[in-house]
Amino acid sequence: MKEGKGLQAMATAAPPSETSAPTTPGLGSHLDRVLTKPMFFLTLAFLLVTAGVLHRIGEGFFTFLELGIIVWSLLILWPIFVAESILRFIVSAGQMGFWPRWWHMVLVCLFPPARLGARSYSDVGKMWLPRLGFVAVDRALVRKLETFFSVPMMGIALLVLPVLAMEYFWEEQVQAHFGWKLALDIASSVIWMAFAIEFTLMVSTAKNKARYCWQNWMDLTIVVLPVLDFLPILRLFRLTRILELQQLSRMGRLYRLRGLLVKLWRAVLLLDILQRLMGNRDEKRLSRLRELLAARTEELEELKQDIDELEKTIARKKEAKP
Repeated sequence: MKEGKGLQAMATAAPPSETSAPTTPGLGSHLDRVLTKPMFFLTLAFLLVTAGVLHRIGEGFFTFLELGIIVWSLLILWPIFVAESILRFIVSAGQMGFWPRWWHMVLVCLFPPARLGARSYSDVGKMWLPRLGFVAVDRALVRKLETFFSVPMMGIALLVLPVLAMEYFWEEQVQAHFGWKLALDIASSVIWMAFAIEFTLMVSTAKNKARYCWQNWMDLTIVVLPVLDFLPILRLFRLTRILELQQLSRMGRLYRLRGLLVKLWRAVLLLDILQRLMGNRDEKRLSRLRELLAARTEELEELKQDIDELEKTIARKKEAKP
């Protein structure tokens, strides 16, 4: 049966395994009070550092001071996320199945910014957000997030257009001046971070995360492409040479994967922003909701037919009895 593709359809009330999970007293509640808020803001800090890695070191234009700050921030913060993900894996054993806990732990260990949409220790049907506190992951939360992100992302849209124009029309001049290059790298980092925050929080509230990623493939592409562009650099990292400016500069020149990936990132980013500015997302959401309604109506009709057939079968059995 064809399923609807709307964002709100995916982010309806959490599945029974989450909403009906019993609240874990004691340790879970204590961890919610002590760890949840600090870890949320540490995740934002790690995301900021990640943006610096992707858009400064990945570009090959950076200072030794920048490199030192970024590298040492990663070395300090990353183990904290690994330890916290292992702790969550253990504490949430009574509320979630093994594999959901396992894959969440692996994802956070490999990519700590995924921790941004983590659920409560004591109730996996809730998550913590600034100014909202612990809130149920349901359709109402999805609407609040959509409303919240609408204004900031329009501001990002207005920032994207001049940044792309400068990178396309004045690329040589920008590359020749450190100040301009730094400004554009910062702008690119802010743009990427905004998309990463929005996508991570929205996908964490989606009932069907795979379907949400498929339906919002442009947002996913904008977040993932810079990471793919940076991965070849990791092959050359050696702990004994990680702070050598000359070595990292050579990595930037040889392994940035400029060209196709960068052009593709810019193209997808521009297309996504134009859709936001033109308001096409509301029309697409309405179309998807209508598709969902049609699918649910078809499903309801099938249920009615099954009920009618079962009632007839029961009636025939009763009539057949002596």
